[in-house]
Amino acid sequence: MNLELLKKVLPEGAVRTDAALLEGYKVCDPLAEGYVLPAAVAAPKNFEEVQSVVRAANTHGMKIVPVSSGAPHIKEGIGCREEHIVLDLSGWKKISGMSRRNLVCMIEPGVTYEELLPAIDKEGMQLPLPIAPRANKSVLAASLDREPGNWPNKQWNAQDPICSLEFAFGSGEKFRTGSAAAPGTIEEQRALGISHKGPNGPGATGFQRLIMGAQGCMGVVTWATIKLEVKPSVTKTYLVETDNFAAMERFIYDVNHPRWGERQFLMNNVALAMLLTYKKPQDFETVRGKFKDYVCLQEIAGFSVLPEEKLRYQDRGIAKIALGHGLKPEREIGGVTAEEVLAAAVTPCGEQDWRKALKGECLSVMMQTTLDRAAEYIATVKAVAALAEINAEEIGVYIQPLVQNTSVSIEFMLPYDRKDVARVKSFEEKAVRALNAGHAFFGRPYGTSAKIVWENDPASTKLLKTMKRLMDPNRVLNPGKFGL
Repeated sequence: MNLELLKKVLPEGAVRTDAALLEGYKVCDPLAEGYVLPAAVAAPKNFEEVQSVVRAANTHGMKIVPVSSGAPHIKEGIGCREEHIVLDLSGWKKISGMSRRNLVCMIEPGVTYEELLPAIDKEGMQLPLPIAPRANKSVLAASLDREPGNWPNKQWNAQDPICSLEFAFGSGEKFRTGSAAAPGTIEEQRALGISHKGPNGPGATGFQRLIMGAQGCMGVVTWATIKLEVKPSVTKTYLVETDNFAAMERFIYDVNHPRWGERQFLMNNVALAMLLTYKKPQDFETVRGKFKDYVCLQEIAGFSVLPEEKLRYQDRGIAKIALGHGLKPEREIGGVTAEEVLAAAVTPCGEQDWRKALKGECLSVMMQTTLDRAAEYIATVKAVAALAEINAEEIGVYIQPLVQNTSVSIEFMLPYDRKDVARVKSFEEKAVRALNAGHAFFGRPYGTSAKIVWENDPASTKLLKTMKRLMDPNRVLNPGKFGL
């Protein structure tokens, strides 16, 4: 790779090749195989420089992997098996266009959860966020990847919280989506009162959906506007536990049907103990023993209009729903308060992912379905575990209702030691194949999941290859993703 050509299109010092820096871009997952370190790291400062790099890559046959989160890189999204350079946008930290009135702000790729949360809190706003995200995780990267947020009744479609985007296609062309696609500069649009909160368009197009979930293989996003929520005036949080999954299923459906409640998620006692003890993993077994098989966190809240009244009627209503299914909302279980659980879930966990604290590594298998089928898929994974000589009691289950509980994300977590890599990898493949055979939907496929899902769906693979040829004709961006 001729890096001198790359250095010509960027300012001095923007292209680096020192070994210690390159090592920071490896995929830190012992189950991942065949990925190579980048040949260089390019750090452009603005859209024009991004565009110059992409065009140079097209001209000279270079491959590019966009990166915006800090190390360690756990998922295989940045993994590439071909010689490539990293396009590092983690230094882009601008937060602009923040509006309490329109509940929106614009963020650049390098803005992390640790940086964004206090900034919006000052303005009286909150953001639905993944469970205990890494502190240096890019908000934009997580949102583009559709990581499930913990506030289901504030999610109206799978794109939330993403509103409008600006990006460069693999061909180098500049494109904006949603209300940002209107004529004029962003500043001119804001002067006209455009808040950039609309996600659809331009016109009848939906290119934003093509960019989301693509793991950087269709375009390089340089900013996004994201939807925010009003910070509640008063809140109350419960824990609801049971050994009867069917009762919990009906409880969650009945709470979400009238759109009651705010933040909500469901974990088995393994996943919950992992979350609560990532700072003190030696306490895992003690904390796990405090809970029944499944625990749901349910928050209710009042906002600016009659907050206390709203809190009271939902408090009574949810208690009645729970009672009807033989359940009871508790403020505390085994000395663990609901507020402690919520705080652990909404606070960035540090640079290392909380799932890895127990044994050093953790397999995550992520899928989507509807809540009424969740028990079926849990049983499938447990059956595969028994055949693979994996203790099913060590598998964590995290279920996140999505889009007002019209669907759910299920994450199966298996903490493991590096010496068990071969056994865990075998289990992963068997579990994914069994889930796929049962018509599970893998909306965020990585590694083994991606391989199995796409090899079993040749029609979608063919369509994606057509779109890749249109958006990135020279396979410049993250080649090899999804077989593209």
